[in-house]
Amino acid sequence: MALRYALIAIAFASECIAVDRCYHPDGSSANTDYQPCHQGRVSMCCAIGRAVSDPAYNKCRPDDLCMEKGRAIGNVYRESCTDPTWKDPHCLQLCSSGILNQPDGTQTDLSTTDTLVTLCTDGSYCCGYNTTSCCDNQQGYWVKDGTVYPYSQSPYVGAVPSNAANCSADSSSTSSAPNAPSCASTPENKTTAIGVGVGLGVPLLIALASIAILLRKKRTNTQPQLQTAYPYEKPTVMPK
Repeated sequence: MALRYALIAIAFASECIAVDRCYHPDGSSANTDYQPCHQGRVSMCCAIGRAVSDPAYNKCRPDDLCMEKGRAIGNVYRESCTDPTWKDPHCLQLCSSGILNQPDGTQTDLSTTDTLVTLCTDGSYCCGYNTTSCCDNQQGYWVKDGTVYPYSQSPYVGAVPSNAANCSADSSSTSSAPNAPSCASTPENKTTAIGVGVGLGVPLLIALASIAILLRKKRTNTQPQLQTAYPYEKPTVMPK
């Protein structure tokens, strides 16, 4: 019985410390370099699991896109999401379907992979690398609060917030634009990362403590019981 409870506790702890997987829009799995940008909910992913020295190392941006360390400023990636169905509103539906014609004449199915996204100077986004013609012709998309809108249906009234076109993966922020948010090199921030680590460690400690208590009780129950010794008394002889 104790072994059964121990196995259950270990399984529970393993489930608690499992890392969320990331998926492309078609449901295929991304490799483990891709990790969630936010903890505790469905989240977009970036390649933050790579070594910081790797040119392909990513930082999560506030708009849930990814900045690659070795990529030219002005181009970012739309990467994977922790929801394999991509139906959760936290999965950014930007350049996630359809066919993209590449400059070399090849075509890419956007649902099967990550894709480069061009940051237009007016705050909109265009699919593909350095697709300035799309920006100039106003054929891109707007993103607000995780929702994607066609260019002709801008959700903004008045000034459009900066899309942080100068946000670099080499530093927290190199932009001088007043509205440009900074990049995050780790999920949320260091405080969140520490909190997540503590949160994952607590269930494991509880499980190990439960196992120790169960094993101790089992040893106690199997020990022989000591009998109390009483002093010998000479039996009384009745007179005849």
